[in-house]
Amino acid sequence: MDKGKPMKSAILAFTAACAFAGGAVAAPAAPPQEPAAQSAPAPICGAQRFTVYFAPDEAVLTPQAHRAVDALAEALSDCTVDEIRALALSEDAAEIPAGLDLSEARADAVLAALANAGVTAGDVETGSVFLSHIETASDVREPMARRVEVRLETRRAFVS
Repeated sequence: MDKGKPMKSAILAFTAACAFAGGAVAAPAAPPQEPAAQSAPAPICGAQRFTVYFAPDEAVLTPQAHRAVDALAEALSDCTVDEIRALALSEDAAEIPAGLDLSEARADAVLAALANAGVTAGDVETGSVFLSHIETASDVREPMARRVEVRLETRRAFVS
């Protein structure tokens, strides 16, 4: 008796069943490939804008703001920063002089964080605006009124 005959019959039956079902015998799926190494992000030289928000009555950057500044510094690592403009807006002080002082302190805090992250420019300008109380339905103090808007003019750095 031929020992290979039952095996051949089983293979033929399986192949016929697959053909009858309309499918072909598929090869096993290839193992997943290793993820490709990611290259560094392209520099984002050119005009840049970002906003830093503050807690009420505070001029200290939040951890999220520090991370945003660090990410910006990393993205600008191949750029030369020509100018930085920081406009601080505040409405969380009772009087104009205190509000302007708080706004200036916030702008200074943002500029210091940028400098600590390696983002500096020869041309730096700050401005402060004290907003009168912003009315809301629930009289909640708005985070939009506690911010520093930063504009940077950058260009691709030339490596010699």
